[in-house]
Amino acid sequence: MMLNAQEGKLNDEASVLLTYAKGSRKRRDILQALELAPKNCNQLAQELGSDWWTIQKHLQQLMKYSLVKGITFGRIKFYKLTPKGELISKSILFKLREKVTA
Repeated sequence: MMLNAQEGKLNDEASVLLTYAKGSRKRRDILQALELAPKNCNQLAQELGSDWWTIQKHLQQLMKYSLVKGITFGRIKFYKLTPKGELISKSILFKLREKVTA
C-alpha cells in the first residue's frame, strides 16, 4: 500500500514502524503527545517517561517518514506533526482504540 496523505494511508514500512516494530508503542505515544502542541525532545522525554536519547531516535524515525518535522527556535528544536502525521496519528490511534474497546 502506498502512502497517501489525503487518504491518511500508510505504506508498508511506515505501518510496521507504528504497529509491529520494536518501539512502535513509544512512537505512537510521541505522535499522540504532539497532537496537542509542538514540544521539544526534553518535554517529550519527561511526559513519556523516557530518556532524551530514546525519544530523539524515535523522532528521527518519524521524521524519516515525514510524520514529524523539527522547527528550530534559537538553540531549541521543537517537533510537530506534519499534515500527513496528523492524518495518520488520528487514523491509527482511532483504529487502536477501537480494538481495545471491542
